[in-house]
Amino acid sequence: MRPPTSLSPRARCVWAKSVRAGDEALDGAGPVTHWLPLAQHLADSGAIAARLWDEGFWAPAIMDRLGARFGGDRFVARALVILLAATHDVGKCSVFVAQCPELADRMRPHGLHLGSAVTEHADRSAVRHELVSYSAFAEWAEARGADAKAAGQLASVLGSHHGRPLTDLKLDAVEASPALAGEGPWQAVRTELLDWVADDDAIAPHLDLILRTRLRQTDLVLLTGMLVVADWLASNADFFPLFESGTDPEPDPEARIDAAWDAFAPPRSWIPAGSATGDQLFAQRFALPEGARPHSAQRDFLALADRIEEPGLMILEAVMGGGKTEAALGAAEILARRFGRTGLFIAMPTQATTDAMFERLRTWANRAGIDASVFLAHGRSQLNDDFDTLVRESWYATSPARDAARREDGGAIAHRWFSGNRKGPLASLVVGTIDQLLFSALQSRHVALRHLAVAGKIVVIDEVHALDTCSGAFLERAIEWLGAYGVPTIMLSATLPAARRRALVRAYELGRRTDAAGGARTVDTDVDLSALDADLGYPAITASGPRAEVILPERQGDPRRVRFTRAASAPEALRDLLDVRLAGGGCAAVIRNTVREAQETAAQLRAAFPRTPVILAHARFLAGDRARKDRELLDRFGSPDRSTARPERAIVVATQVIEQSLDVDFDLLVTDIAPIDLVLQRAGRLHRHRREVSARPAVLRDPEIVILADSWTSAPPEPSRGTRRVYGDHLLMRTLAVLRDRDALELPGEIAPLVQQVYGDLPCDLPEWEVALAAAEREQRTRERTSRDRARSFLLDEVTHRPESLVGWAAHAIGDPEREERTGRAVVRDTEESIEVFALFSDDGMTLSTAPWWPGEAIPLDAPPGRALARTILRGAIRIPSGDCQRYARGFRQRRGIEVLMEDLKRLDVNASWRVQHARELEGELMVVFDAAGECRLPHATLRYTQEDGLQVMHDA
Repeated sequence: MRPPTSLSPRARCVWAKSVRAGDEALDGAGPVTHWLPLAQHLADSGAIAARLWDEGFWAPAIMDRLGARFGGDRFVARALVILLAATHDVGKCSVFVAQCPELADRMRPHGLHLGSAVTEHADRSAVRHELVSYSAFAEWAEARGADAKAAGQLASVLGSHHGRPLTDLKLDAVEASPALAGEGPWQAVRTELLDWVADDDAIAPHLDLILRTRLRQTDLVLLTGMLVVADWLASNADFFPLFESGTDPEPDPEARIDAAWDAFAPPRSWIPAGSATGDQLFAQRFALPEGARPHSAQRDFLALADRIEEPGLMILEAVMGGGKTEAALGAAEILARRFGRTGLFIAMPTQATTDAMFERLRTWANRAGIDASVFLAHGRSQLNDDFDTLVRESWYATSPARDAARREDGGAIAHRWFSGNRKGPLASLVVGTIDQLLFSALQSRHVALRHLAVAGKIVVIDEVHALDTCSGAFLERAIEWLGAYGVPTIMLSATLPAARRRALVRAYELGRRTDAAGGARTVDTDVDLSALDADLGYPAITASGPRAEVILPERQGDPRRVRFTRAASAPEALRDLLDVRLAGGGCAAVIRNTVREAQETAAQLRAAFPRTPVILAHARFLAGDRARKDRELLDRFGSPDRSTARPERAIVVATQVIEQSLDVDFDLLVTDIAPIDLVLQRAGRLHRHRREVSARPAVLRDPEIVILADSWTSAPPEPSRGTRRVYGDHLLMRTLAVLRDRDALELPGEIAPLVQQVYGDLPCDLPEWEVALAAAEREQRTRERTSRDRARSFLLDEVTHRPESLVGWAAHAIGDPEREERTGRAVVRDTEESIEVFALFSDDGMTLSTAPWWPGEAIPLDAPPGRALARTILRGAIRIPSGDCQRYARGFRQRRGIEVLMEDLKRLDVNASWRVQHARELEGELMVVFDAAGECRLPHATLRYTQEDGLQVMHDA
């Protein structure tokens, strides 16, 4: 950018940023110590936007995509990005300057002054500077030859750069208050600044083409995200220092941007190197034993990645523990190399699976020689020791020289700038919960950043089958947008219902074709999905495209015959069953569908088998205890390489937490009835690993699944109340109907047929069940319709080509879903809100400590805890479930129970008076204190916590 010295003194006097003295006694009203002229901030923003482009910070696929709008000329696209960055804050030349009266007063001699009628106007806050930027740019662009729609498109990017939804109502407020926007000399300065930017050598040769070109909706979203990044970097005083108050330096533009880039020092983007495929790639990345090769499904999946002609959706359905993750990582590397992608985003179903995948991703990255930026995206990532270590290391990498030294040690870098859930997903390698991807389909603040974060990457989504109707709606909308951006997308599942598979492929193709065809949404007539309508076979690979393709790899290994039996869920029946099955020893898993049932079952089995370890695992343990339990389960019941201390006899009572999260192996599986795909997923924990014959008791050497129900004699059988509440009757009944005459299952051959029978529309030939099945189906349809309607209220718009601009896009944003985690997560998961609290302990009612068995650390009451202690406190996170939140104070139901509970928690002494919230890591968090008996008394309930059972909520009558 040209230096601001070429501008008039009037344009140079407008301020953009200020810093006041930090003396607390001045209550924020200290004198201005530093300032930054608006022109300098615009120059800094344009310069950093150019450097991000030139240094390959953005994926080639993104730069090529924008260049394609201008006949493939990247230089025009680059000029557009610089133009937007260097003009985004021009609206600060308005009533905005009244926020700092001292600096506003310095503008008076240049004819820029505001009277009290303006500075005290009731609508002043509505005339935000980004809205003024929109109006000023649109008017200027039309004056320079753009038509109204093209001008409005570019202006909408400027108007969206603070992440707030842009609406006609907000823009009308600016038009209705010209005095607040600034007329006469104010308008003249804005025009001077816009002309100054447009006349820059990087922009001027391309300006006419830029102003005459209509962009696609997806282009505008990406440009908004790129502008936000440039603005954030240019606003960082560590990179672009402010000037001392009263001075007006003239820094050398090249020296200033060079110093800023050196201070930023981002890691290199991931650029896949080499040409290894198939066997060679697996050997290099996954340390296979000598002579081992990828199996047929893995080979076919990699071959598909190597031959598809354009980015698409690839789905791999294979048996649990069958190496799908390795296939996905291998395919991702091939796709990234072929289609100009410089990043990888892996979405997992839970925080536990996300943490486990993060470790696997780091191992893969190290073997691949990748030293790009890495990020762990979930609400408690700071509690992951591996990631936290990387983050702390990154604070010492403050220059290119130090970054180079860091790279000599190898491995990905948790760069300090890619911190927090807004910027973190922009890193090259990201592992996060599925929520992070679903948020990209949620109308929310800064949703454009979420789109930019995935648009240049390969996206891998694991355990796709685990989503409900509402989450499925958000996933389909997210997939539609991935298709529009042409993001190579990989999905992994043990098996998918045919309808879900078809809907996902259709969503991707709908987005891709809508973007390519200028808004025509004709996927159903232009794309042949007929190959997806039936049972595909197993394992199966699906590829999107004008004609969906299905590949059936050769099956590996011998089929397993799993014995299938039924039992009553009554305590005495379960006791008798385990007494017989475990008479000669063995390790059994008992999976209950609710935490309450799991806790009750564990207590009953401990009484029945006092000499047998009975271990309880569910989601209502302190985060630190949950992590410890996961490690203990893996140490005792994991693979033969890890489980060196496998007990001769043991019982694990668990909820769905071991369904997906842990690589554990049991001799016997007892489980509540659940939808068939989840039953089969749980079966993946039965005889999961090959062991010596003698390692399993004789009676348990043939795998056996025992299904529990309250009654097997009724027609249809009756699951427990908790099970019906979790899953509804429809899928449970259809599962029971499919399994009614079974005494064995052949796996994996019967996985796909069983799933399609349950989720398909084939009638169940059971006359005595007909009335109950019909009622359950009606109820299910009502539930699904309600979920879809609820999702529709929050879903981001479908991919279209709003010819006007981004005005109206994401107009009903809920705010930042990360900052409003309860709301955002509840929306995309279709769950009632729950409350996360942090457990502290007190034996004497006066002192506080963390959990005594960790061992406990004393907490000072007269000062905020340090970072290390704050992290330990965070390990005490536990969630009060939504059901208990709603039941709270139900005898006083003037308001929702969760609202009453929140107020009661805030009134606890530990939250009302203690300074723990002054620690940055704990700001705004709620604490509870358990006494020597493990209880925390609230006005309408008692919370009880033990190491053995976790959290129990006992409501007052």
